[in-house]
Amino acid sequence: MNKTIIININGIIFHIEEDAYEVLKNYMTDVKRHFANAEDSLEITTDIENRIAEMLSDMLTRENRMVVVAGDIAAIIAQMGTVEDFETSGADHKDGFAGYQTYTDNRKLFRDPDDHLLGGVCAGIANYFDMDTVWIRIAFAIAFCFGGTGLMLYIILWIVVPKAESRTDRMAMKGEKLNLEGFKRNFEEELKNVHATFKSAGTEARPFVYKARDFFGDFLHHFGFFYRVLGGYCLKCSG
Repeated sequence: MNKTIIININGIIFHIEEDAYEVLKNYMTDVKRHFANAEDSLEITTDIENRIAEMLSDMLTRENRMVVVAGDIAAIIAQMGTVEDFETSGADHKDGFAGYQTYTDNRKLFRDPDDHLLGGVCAGIANYFDMDTVWIRIAFAIAFCFGGTGLMLYIILWIVVPKAESRTDRMAMKGEKLNLEGFKRNFEEELKNVHATFKSAGTEARPFVYKARDFFGDFLHHFGFFYRVLGGYCLKCSG
């Protein structure tokens, strides 16, 4: 008979055995200590806690249990990795992210809120298949010419496909590993993008008409390339 306690992880209540709680508390203490000097340590540790809460909920639901045990925490730590894991790898690799890569097989389909003209459907599909977004938009434009099929399909996907709300969603959308190394990498890449955005604030402040002109110019360029390739293929077939 083991003693259980009740904990709250970012708004989700869990019943957890006392020994499992001690392991989890020590793990999160190490994580918070490691990220204490990060530019926004609270945000990244909160995202990691959210991920742990999701994993615990999935485990309990899948196995129809109500109490978190020590084995659950051990499995989560094994999947997330420890601070020591990537601190050690960082000593051997300049950027601290040895062997980091995306894993296409693990990607999930979300609408991309950071790259959208309407609902982020095209960008989400492009992320899922690791393609340039403009090709997906061209495909929808071509489908639109066939009785509005492209528009109907876009609206359906807009309704059905969830938006990538959290960092975990955005990482899963791009196939990034959901462990400590992945969270740190994603967070630092996000900061780089924020800094780059501030540096290009003058360009981003251009009137909408110029930005629209640039987009449609790029779109027509790819669209023309697509039809040239298609036309060449049709000529070969007819010859």
